[in-house]
Amino acid sequence: NIQELSLKIELLENDIGLIRENYPSVDDEDDGCADAFDTQDSALMVLSKQSSPALRTLIVKLLTSCHDSELGRRNLLDSKARDDSTLSNLRNELVLKNERIDALSKTLERQRQNFQVGSEVKDNKYKQLENEAKITNAQLDSCVADKTKLLLELERAR
Repeated sequence: NIQELSLKIELLENDIGLIRENYPSVDDEDDGCADAFDTQDSALMVLSKQSSPALRTLIVKLLTSCHDSELGRRNLLDSKARDDSTLSNLRNELVLKNERIDALSKTLERQRQNFQVGSEVKDNKYKQLENEAKITNAQLDSCVADKTKLLLELERAR
């Protein structure tokens, strides 16, 4: 019996030593040394009065809440990365459309200048250039519409 009690005391002393290693004391200016946990802390006092099942339930709820928060944070990061990627793609597409509009505008201007310079060109040539100008105008209008659509999508993505 005495040996069992001695063994239990020794095990408890080991456990207390491990607890002191994990939760060391903090130097206090007044008393020289104070425990890391304030014994007057209301939360600690409430927890100390709880039974083991209640404490386990609290720990499980806390861990579940932390887990759910971490999952939510990761989901938000993934969503943000997808949104950033979409926004980047839309910006790149907008740049390409703007370049296409510039090229079509230059082509249209050249065709107009050629038309004005060659006013003595035969009617067939005139009609051909007029048709090309109409096609170019239609393409330009299509690109402008695409640009407007992309701008709207870009604004929505923000």
